[in-house]
Amino acid sequence: MDELIFIGVEDRQKKKKTIIIGGALFLVALLIGVVLLWPSGQRHDNGHRQTSTAVSVNAPLRGEKGGTAATLLLRPSPEELMAAIAAINKAQLPLDLTQYQDARVLWLVYYFKIRSMDGAAALVMFDSSADGFGVSIQGEIDSAEFPEIKQLQPGQKVWLAGRIAAADAAGTGSVRLAVDYCNTDGDTPLDQVVRDMKARQSAK
Repeated sequence: MDELIFIGVEDRQKKKKTIIIGGALFLVALLIGVVLLWPSGQRHDNGHRQTSTAVSVNAPLRGEKGGTAATLLLRPSPEELMAAIAAINKAQLPLDLTQYQDARVLWLVYYFKIRSMDGAAALVMFDSSADGFGVSIQGEIDSAEFPEIKQLQPGQKVWLAGRIAAADAAGTGSVRLAVDYCNTDGDTPLDQVVRDMKARQSAK
């Protein structure tokens, strides 16, 4: 989307401004709709076909109340999330993060390093791209529950599930997750990941 510039003859300024704002709102709404309502049947990074934009885990994740099934979004991906936020910023519209914050996602990412350790609490750096130039994902992970994160090698594929705590579109973008689940074998098929999540939650 080209940058929107308010230019016009004085007697048409108000009309043009209204048209441009309306166009910006429409384009942003369209982009967000495409991102959040991505068609089913897309192929995920691990080569397995995904049949929907979300998967359900029939056990409450950390912080969930009652026995309600947790729904985890496969889309938007980190890149799609950044594109939506960047489009809103470019159109100079108020950024409403409520539709992203606290949303639960399940993403396939690439390990970079453990940034810090505070007891068992680890702040782990991941990237959405294997080359390390994608969206940065910071995951808050309990190393007592997932000790295997200490054995990860840079570039290793990892499944992460958790809640979006913050998102910033500056640069290539960054997302911070409060991680509920970590599978350090990123080649694990999606259906097996979901079964493993259920088993872990049921065992608690």
